[in-house]
Amino acid sequence: MKKQLLALVLVLFAVVATADAQDYKKFKVGLGLGYAAPSDGGGGIAAYLEPAYRVNDQIAIGLRMEVAALAKVVGEDEGSVSGNGSYTINGQYYLSDAKFRPFVGLGLGIYGLASVSVDGASGDIAAGSEFGFYPRVGFDLGHFNFIFDYNIIPATEGVALDNTGNLSDVEIKNGYFAVKLGFSIGGGKN
Repeated sequence: MKKQLLALVLVLFAVVATADAQDYKKFKVGLGLGYAAPSDGGGGIAAYLEPAYRVNDQIAIGLRMEVAALAKVVGEDEGSVSGNGSYTINGQYYLSDAKFRPFVGLGLGIYGLASVSVDGASGDIAAGSEFGFYPRVGFDLGHFNFIFDYNIIPATEGVALDNTGNLSDVEIKNGYFAVKLGFSIGGGKN
């Protein structure tokens, strides 16, 4: 217990010691919209809210709350609609201190999933939650930002009703990528 407390105090001291040398404000909140597409085709929209804390000018740690509505039309009477809501933590490493600031990052957390699929006279419904993660790249340009992330979420099992009225298990792919444009409140230069 004493070692853990000492480690926590040292980490907090390191954060406070580097805080005075920062050129950028410590807190920012990002908001944005974008295009989202399931990994097996289709399209949709994504919206996010992302508060973040800058450990220093190059590293930001944040939370992301995102919703994505995804649709896929395969044929005349076949398609699916899904909704994903995620609550994740992430980290970003900025590669530059200029006005144009590219970054790379990684996030992980819980995804709430719901989907409905229709294939002629049959259909399936599935809902649940899964642990997933996402690598991301992007850039900040002043208070505007561009983000590309690929959400890797395990497939889930659903129940399908076929055209003869029998139930069967089906696998539903949940991964999607998103390209988002947004803006930040706060987080600019001091």
